[in-house]
Amino acid sequence: MRRLLAAGLTSALAVALVGACGNGSTGSNPATASTFAIDTQVTDGFQTMVASANQATAGLGQASTAADACATAWNGIRARVTQREPALGQELDAAVAALQRGAAAHDAVAVANAAATIARDAARYTRLYP
Repeated sequence: MRRLLAAGLTSALAVALVGACGNGSTGSNPATASTFAIDTQVTDGFQTMVASANQATAGLGQASTAADACATAWNGIRARVTQREPALGQELDAAVAALQRGAAAHDAVAVANAAATIARDAARYTRLYP
């Protein structure tokens, strides 16, 4: 009797799970895949930003070029970041602008401070949205 009851419950559970997975899950899969792809792009953008900001701190006559590369990467991901974390987006706007100003003025301290802010904010965002 117990075996028959357990088999019946197992079958009912399997049918319920198949029904739950089959109803509507195909509609959510593309959204999940799309969200994952966007988050991957954001993570890649942050990696480019941090690498470019670090290049700007190294100077070597290429600080402005590296700062511009950082700004370009930021412009590519800005909409997604500011949609999810508006305050963080504002901080990054300011940091990228400071990086460009510092690089143009050959101000190593301003460049280093901006690069540190960019790295910190990128790490914070990627922890929140891995």
